[in-house]
Amino acid sequence: MNDTYASFIEKAFIDPIRSVLIVDDQYPTIDGTLAAAINKEWHQEDWEHHAKDVELVISEFRGAGRPYLLDIHDPSLISGKDADQRPKLATEVSKEQEPDVAEHLHQTDLLILDYNLEPGNDEDGSLAISIARSILKNAHFNLCVIHTNKELDEVFPEVLIGLLHPDPDFADPETLLDANRRFENSDKYDPGRDPGVGPALKALVSKEIYFRARSEGLDPFVIDGGAGARFVQILRDYGVSEEDWRTFVAGAFDDFQNDETNGLSDTDLRIAAWNEGRNGSPPWIRSDFGFLAFTKKKEGPLLKTLREALSSWGPRPSRLLATMVRAEIDEHGIEVQDRMLGDSYAAANWYLRLVKDKTSARSFLIDETVRRHTEQLLAEILPRVSKFMNELIEADEATLEDEGKLAGADAVEPVPIKSGAYLRLVDKRFGIDLSINEKMDRAIRDHNVFVCSMPVTGWHLQTGHVLKINDAYWCCLSPICDLVPGQGKNDAPDSFDGWKRFTAVWMDEVEMATALKKVNSNRYVFLRTRSGEQEPYQAFKIVDGSSDNPVWSTFYADDDGRLFWPEERSQSPLPLSIRRLERKLPKKDSESGNFEFAVREATVVAQLRYEYALNLLQTLGGSITRIGLDFQKKS
Repeated sequence: MNDTYASFIEKAFIDPIRSVLIVDDQYPTIDGTLAAAINKEWHQEDWEHHAKDVELVISEFRGAGRPYLLDIHDPSLISGKDADQRPKLATEVSKEQEPDVAEHLHQTDLLILDYNLEPGNDEDGSLAISIARSILKNAHFNLCVIHTNKELDEVFPEVLIGLLHPDPDFADPETLLDANRRFENSDKYDPGRDPGVGPALKALVSKEIYFRARSEGLDPFVIDGGAGARFVQILRDYGVSEEDWRTFVAGAFDDFQNDETNGLSDTDLRIAAWNEGRNGSPPWIRSDFGFLAFTKKKEGPLLKTLREALSSWGPRPSRLLATMVRAEIDEHGIEVQDRMLGDSYAAANWYLRLVKDKTSARSFLIDETVRRHTEQLLAEILPRVSKFMNELIEADEATLEDEGKLAGADAVEPVPIKSGAYLRLVDKRFGIDLSINEKMDRAIRDHNVFVCSMPVTGWHLQTGHVLKINDAYWCCLSPICDLVPGQGKNDAPDSFDGWKRFTAVWMDEVEMATALKKVNSNRYVFLRTRSGEQEPYQAFKIVDGSSDNPVWSTFYADDDGRLFWPEERSQSPLPLSIRRLERKLPKKDSESGNFEFAVREATVVAQLRYEYALNLLQTLGGSITRIGLDFQKKS
C-alpha cells in the first residue's frame, strides 16, 4: 500500500477520533483512587513501578495538538460492591455478567485494551476477549488496539478463536451420517481400528489449520499436496471413498469448532477478515462492526500500530467514502442541524399533520419527513465528502502517471495511461480483476442492480414495489399519493372499502446476459429478488416481446395495501393479499367462461428506485395514451 493511499485511510479512520479509553488494570484510575479511599485495606495494583511506561502512553493522547478526550478504566473494578464495600474483582463475576464491564465502552472512538486483565494471571486473556466480544456486538464501528506483554503469535490466535462463531457450512449431520454408513458398509472398513477415521482427522485440526479453513474453505484440505496432504493421507489409509472426502473433513472441522474447550463465540460477531501477522505484516481482525489491531507494550506509539494495521487491511475506496460520510455527520451534524430543519412554520405544520393523523398514514408521513431531512443533511456534507473522493482519485491517477513516466522514460511526449493500468489499480484496491470477462460482467450486473433498485421500504404499497404473485412478477406503478391508506375517494364504481386499487405492469424475466447487452434499450430493469440465495439477482423486460407494449392489470390490495414488518426490519419478502378480476376455467356444460375476483397471496420482494419506477410509468402511459393510426403492415 503506497503512502498516498495510507494517508486517505488515516483521514477517514484516524483523524475523526476524538475519545480514547484505555482499559488496563495496571493504570491509575479515578475508580481505583476512590475505592482505596473508601477501604484503606484495598488498593489498586501498584502502577508506580512502571509509571514511566504509563506516562508514555498517556502522553501520546494528551500532547499538544492532540484533540483526544482520554479516560482510563480498570475492569477489575466492577460497579456494585458487597456488604463490606470492597470493590468486586472481575474474577468474581460470572461469564454471563462479564459483558456488563464493557457497557460504557461503546461511547469511545478508540479503545486501548490490555490483553492480560486477570489479576495475578498473566496467561489468561478471557476477560479481554469478553470485552472485545461486547464491543463487536455494538452497531457503532469500534476501533481497538490490543496491547500485551506476551508474544503476539500467542495472543492473536486466542483472540481470533474467541471471536469466531462456528461455521454452519461445516455442519451437515445427515450427509456425514450417510457417508459413515457407506464407509462402514465398504470392505475397507475396520471396526476394530482405534482411533476411527473421524477422531484421526480431528487430531489434525489445530487453530492455525481451522483459521485457514475458515478463510479459504475446505478445497485445500481435500487435495493431495499442500495443506491437505495429511488429511488425504489419512482418508486413503482408512479407505474412505474419494467422493466422501469433503464430508469427512468438514465433520472433523465441525467437531473442532463444537469443542467447548476451544472457546468459540456463542454469538455471530460477523468476523469478515483477519491477518495473522506473518512476514512482517501487522496482525489485525476486522468485523462488520469493528477493527482490532495488536501490538506489544513498549513497542512504539499505539496510533502508529493502528495506522499500519489499517493500511495492511486496505479498506476499499467505497468503504472510505462511507466512513467519511459517517465522520462528517459526527463532526458537522450539529453545525448543519439548524439549516437542515428548515423553516419553523413548515416544521410546525408537519407536526400538526402528525398529531392529527391517527391512521397508518402517520408512519408514511414520518418516513417521508425523515427522508427529506436526511437528504438535506447529506446535501450539506456532500461538498466535503466529494472533495475527499476527488483528492483520492487524483492521487491514484498520479501514481498511474508516475508509473507511465517510468515506463516511458525516453519518450518526448507524455505517456498516456493505458487501460490495463486502470484495471490493475482497481484490482489492487478491490481485489477484483476486471480484465476477466466473467468478473466484468458481474461488476456491470451488480452496478445495474444497485442503481436500479433499493431495499424495500414503506408501511404500505408504494410506486416501484415489485410483487411476486404465484411465479409472476408485477411492478406497482400507481402514483404514491393514491396508495396512502385512508386517503383517496372510494365512491368510484370499481372501488371497494378496505381494498386499495392499484395498477401494476407485468415483468418478464429474461436471461441476464441478454439484458446486459440491450441495457440501453429502455426496456430492462435489474433487481435483487431472491434474498439469501447464492444468485439473488434477476433481469426483467417490461414490454411484451410480440407487441413492444407493456402488459398491465388492475389489482386490489387487502387492508388498504398496508405492509406489516417484523420487529427486525429484515429484507425478507412481505406478504400481501390481493384480488384481481380473472377468467374462470370454462364450465363443462358451457363453452363460454365467466369472471371472478380471484384472491391471490403476493409478496413484496423488491423495490425500484423512484426514478426507475417513473420511467416505467412513462412507458406505460405512452402505451395507454398512444394514438392509433391506420397504417397497414405488410404480411
